[in-house]
Amino acid sequence: MVQFKMVSYNVDPTILSWPAHGTGNFSRNLAPFVDVNADGNYNPLTGGDYPK
Repeated sequence: MVQFKMVSYNVDPTILSWPAHGTGNFSRNLAPFVDVNADGNYNPLTGGDYPK
């Protein structure tokens, strides 16, 4: 088993504010993203999702 030290990492604000989904009458998929956990939501911190 490989051991590693957890290092603090700041996620780029561009990743966090990626316009994955709109609201109301706007498009549900504004900008494509990889949905790592296939839950249909853009969650870069908890789901590992990232822009395509």
